[in-house]
Amino acid sequence: MSRVIDSHVHFFGRGFLPQGWFQPVAQKWSASRYPPVERTASDVESGLLDPDATLLVKELSDAGVDAAVCLGLDWGVHLGPAEVDITEVHRTYGEMQKALRGKFYAVGGVDPRRENAVEIARSALEEDGLRGIKLYPPSGFLPGDERCFPIYELCSSLGKPVVFHTALIGYPHDASYANPLGVIKVQRAFPDLTIVLAHSGYSSWADEAIEVAAAHPHTYLELSNWNHDLHTDHGRERLLRVLAQMRGHVGAHRMLFGSDHLGGRRFSGGRSGMGAWRSFIAGLAGNPAFGKRPLTTDEIALILGGNAERVFSLNEED
Repeated sequence: MSRVIDSHVHFFGRGFLPQGWFQPVAQKWSASRYPPVERTASDVESGLLDPDATLLVKELSDAGVDAAVCLGLDWGVHLGPAEVDITEVHRTYGEMQKALRGKFYAVGGVDPRRENAVEIARSALEEDGLRGIKLYPPSGFLPGDERCFPIYELCSSLGKPVVFHTALIGYPHDASYANPLGVIKVQRAFPDLTIVLAHSGYSSWADEAIEVAAAHPHTYLELSNWNHDLHTDHGRERLLRVLAQMRGHVGAHRMLFGSDHLGGRRFSGGRSGMGAWRSFIAGLAGNPAFGKRPLTTDEIALILGGNAERVFSLNEED
């Protein structure tokens, strides 16, 4: 039986993300209530810290998830350098893979506009043993920007996937770069490259994500953020409709369970939705939303972990 694998989590040590992100988030959180409740950049960062992944490991156990893939974030070009260099973050991820063998895997994050982007990516894959590379277009570049091509060439030659953020996201990022349609140029230029659409266009570009994935046999739909739709009846109706479209047009064999669990004390325990999301996906067998060809338990096993094992080349021994 396949393991349950969350294909999209995060864990952060102090200084992993730039202060240029924490300050706007603190301002947003302060303004979310009236009268405003003051929040500082330090408040935001401290709530996310889980430097040895203790909270993450407990969360996985409580949620009935066997392993997780942590996705790296390189926001240092557009938001200013982080205290911890991205190469050191990757080194930490590699050490965590060894310390939590079979439980924790990681994908490196690289901004292709860095002069040494390819060297960073190569080191992450070959020296630190990471499982792929994530690009974050809302940092201010399109996936089809030719400055990205050397990273695609590297990943293609090594048989490693490239993950793209494709969800609507607000300030201080620029969501206009996140539309999944931007990946089409990558598919055309690198037809053998394995591509993962993180968030599958949530919440505005589901149709685009599905069409982009359906047109290319090596593109996968990762489901994180769609779990936000669990909280209302209307949201669940939309969620079931989107999942049925994904399965119908792309196939369950190219759908990846993911939660976008941010970690730290702010998003762990009762504030985490990982377990509820896993239970929802696990319970979809026979659901009438999938029409005359009900989703099978074998397909659910692929979504919950079998596909991730294949895409990220995971096994319990490494």
